[in-house]
Amino acid sequence: MSVSRLVAKSKVDGMVKQIQECPFHDVIVVVDNIEFPCHRFMLSACSDVFRAMFQSGMKEDLTRSVDLKGIDPDTFRLILDFIYLSKYILSIDNISRVWRAAHQLQMSSLLAIIFKFQMKRLSYVNRPSAEIYFDSKLLNSKQLMRKAMSNMAIRFNKLRLSEDILRLDVEEMKTLLSHKFFFPRSEDDVIEAILFWISNKPLALHLDEHKSPKSTDDPSQANSTNPLDTAVTVAGDRSEFLFELLAKSKILLVSSACSQNLLENNLVRRDPRALALVRESVRYHLQPGRRHDYCPLYGMIRQANEFTNVIFIISERLYICRRIDGKWCNMQPEYKKTPEPVFKYCQTFKARDREEPDKIEAEPEIVEEKETLTFKKPEKHETMEKEKVDEEESEEDEIEEQYLELDNTDEMEIETQLDCKAVTYENDIFWTGRTYGVFLARKYKAATNTWNQIAIPNIARHEPALVCFEHHLYLIGGANCELIERFDVETEQKAPGFGRWKNYGKLVVPMSNLTATTCGHLIVIFGSQADESSETVVQVFNPRILWTYIFRKDMPVSANNLVCFKHGEDTFALEGSGALWKVTVNSQLVLDIGFHLKLWDDQTLNLAGATVTNQELLIFINDQQVPKPRNVANFEHFQTLRFIESRGGFCFLNTIVHRLLVDF
Repeated sequence: MSVSRLVAKSKVDGMVKQIQECPFHDVIVVVDNIEFPCHRFMLSACSDVFRAMFQSGMKEDLTRSVDLKGIDPDTFRLILDFIYLSKYILSIDNISRVWRAAHQLQMSSLLAIIFKFQMKRLSYVNRPSAEIYFDSKLLNSKQLMRKAMSNMAIRFNKLRLSEDILRLDVEEMKTLLSHKFFFPRSEDDVIEAILFWISNKPLALHLDEHKSPKSTDDPSQANSTNPLDTAVTVAGDRSEFLFELLAKSKILLVSSACSQNLLENNLVRRDPRALALVRESVRYHLQPGRRHDYCPLYGMIRQANEFTNVIFIISERLYICRRIDGKWCNMQPEYKKTPEPVFKYCQTFKARDREEPDKIEAEPEIVEEKETLTFKKPEKHETMEKEKVDEEESEEDEIEEQYLELDNTDEMEIETQLDCKAVTYENDIFWTGRTYGVFLARKYKAATNTWNQIAIPNIARHEPALVCFEHHLYLIGGANCELIERFDVETEQKAPGFGRWKNYGKLVVPMSNLTATTCGHLIVIFGSQADESSETVVQVFNPRILWTYIFRKDMPVSANNLVCFKHGEDTFALEGSGALWKVTVNSQLVLDIGFHLKLWDDQTLNLAGATVTNQELLIFINDQQVPKPRNVANFEHFQTLRFIESRGGFCFLNTIVHRLLVDF
């Protein structure tokens, strides 16, 4: 043992002997009628409260007696061991009462040790953090409160149905449900915890009538001389908070069974706002084709998930994602499925322009004929073709005639940009457009970051519209085309490669500059019969009875600068001038399009797309200068407007991708 340690030990031993045998004390501390002989010098050295008592001429200084309330005798003995013997007195069993005593006596050195002790406890995964949180709340240690709240969020699966969660007030529940470390096993568990909290009254805890201590972030500083008991929550009817908590959950991500159970819950049925939210969740599950239209806060994936929400943008053959924080990321999806044979021929055709003809074996001979390309098969292929039935031969000839148009490379690139349309179904993206002059359809799977080819539409189109309604894709019209094709997405999802396009209806008249959306059980198509027309024709297609009619011939907007977006059941059309039109349909399937409000003034923008994400209306534009938007803070569908450069994009979709693809 070193000399310094020997000296320290001898001093401590001497102090213990003096306390036990010598009557040199100068103050008596009374705790629950038990007297503790003490020394003012020692108490003042470690406690701001005792120092104030003995230096201010207070009664305790004059009578040399202190009647101490709010601390039990066993805890005060531990305090004296710390003061006189510098003894480490903390344990899991006594930490709460020692902490409160140290706070009451304003013992900064002991509070600093307690802070480190509690932080170390919180670093262990399986240690309870609720008790630490409530002690921290009571004693206003904000740093420990934040750490303990993080731990409760991480350990929510253990907390969710315990009595500890009942001690949280509504603001603490909101903080917990929206915490960045909150990662439940399923969103169904979150709903179960919310209903448990709503249905049960909090524990019968008590609070002294003394004022709450002044808050601080410094763990070593005490803040009040007022003693406190345990934390409180006032028992009462918590059902009034049901909507607020459901809105803080990710209710759109719960299971279908959970949504149905919520519809039947009496608490939900008594709250109109909560019931509307649950019905939206049910629609989200029943209508997976509408998820790309908007993404509210309660539909966004949690930060701890392996996937993340993005705006997926298709632009000039590139795939770009805009993250929720506004950062842009280039995507490089993989292609897992070989294109159709007709697409292979086009690749060979382009390769011939770059290589010598004699280096390409069995190259198809290309014959020019009235602005179309047809193929003359090599002899070795003719034998195989004879074995096919006549029907298959005619179908292949029809595809070649429709899809292989004589265009130069630059024109093909422009057509690809103009003809590309995309929608989502569940979390997959379905795309139609031209590649190497061929009109194709593909599916992007977010889970694997891959594009897979699906069946080719029956008719090659120029600038069609594409919508997803219920469980089908609808490819609508195009320049000089009035046909509507339907694709069974549900079949494709269950059995990849088995989905097929079928002719399903047609427009009353062909239109250009098409924009389509859904409203109720109808598909609404905006377009014009002349490219520069200042009026828009509105056609309505009912896919259930295969009926199309012209709703309006002279809507006073330009179809070539009109975009549509949705929010829940509500459908909107936005014009470049800032005019927002609301599209509604009643129970008799009668459509109405009415002017709703003006989002900006004094400037006409070149719109590329619009979508609602996280309470914001994101407007993608092809302009450099943006107007000053009007205040929409009180608008029920979104609270802010944000103008974003389109970056040449022509499809803007709410979807999810793997976090590793965009977190860099």
